[in-house]
Amino acid sequence: MTVKAYQNDSTAFTSFRAGAVDIATVSGNDLSTANNTYKQQLVTASAPAVVYLGFPLWDKRFSDPRVREAFSLAIDRNAIVKALLYGFGKPTDSVIPATLKGGGTSSCAYCHYDVAKAQELLAEAGGWHGPLTLWTKQDATTQTVLQAILGQLRSNLGINDITLQAKPLDQMYSSLGAHKVNGPFLLYMGASYPSGYSLVDSLFSASSTSNVTGYNSPAFDQELGNAARAQSADAATGFIRQAASTALADMPLAPVYFPEAGLVHSTRVSNVAIDYLADADLSKVTVN
Repeated sequence: MTVKAYQNDSTAFTSFRAGAVDIATVSGNDLSTANNTYKQQLVTASAPAVVYLGFPLWDKRFSDPRVREAFSLAIDRNAIVKALLYGFGKPTDSVIPATLKGGGTSSCAYCHYDVAKAQELLAEAGGWHGPLTLWTKQDATTQTVLQAILGQLRSNLGINDITLQAKPLDQMYSSLGAHKVNGPFLLYMGASYPSGYSLVDSLFSASSTSNVTGYNSPAFDQELGNAARAQSADAATGFIRQAASTALADMPLAPVYFPEAGLVHSTRVSNVAIDYLADADLSKVTVN
């Protein structure tokens, strides 16, 4: 068995189509292509991850939570998943997908589509003045989704002067860490182990290097600490959900959708399955 590493899923899928590998991960726009071309050779599952729009809390324009709430309410998540992801994803009002322990419940009061309320909140906060820049990594899917969000903010909130900036992933995180990003940013965050604690800790804990919004909440830290100290799995799950709700009530970020993960395989192999972290379970693969 030979395992090849690729810089991104699109490169892996291109290699698969050229016959260089028997199994490749596919995501984003490639999922619809794989479904159309290799429908009987495609395996999909909900990824243990969330795609979210983060807010730079160091930028005083986003210091009023009503601005952040308005931006979230102006996003039509259902339209994005249906029209751009071809159904390979799920609109969300949480940061924990149902595939992870602690997921499957709503935890965000401002993660639905309500243009009138969005306009009302933005007006109450003093409106928006000047240009707006949206940021993301250099990736075809996230750039397409962010372009749609750009259009929705322009149409629904009347912010006409909006531009999009895309950087390589390492530069994106470096710029965020240095507080050089001057607008909302669309990013993907995956769980490092099969528990909602992983995502909640990564996104919101002040000590997490993946917390790139600048969010810092003692109340959140207390609740997540309670989860870590819980005497039972059920008690821990309750604290994890409570911590997620506390963080999203402050709206440092707006979850947009849960992405779909996929594996496409050649006819030379069978029993191809996705493991809990959306990779191939190589122990189950059979060579025909």
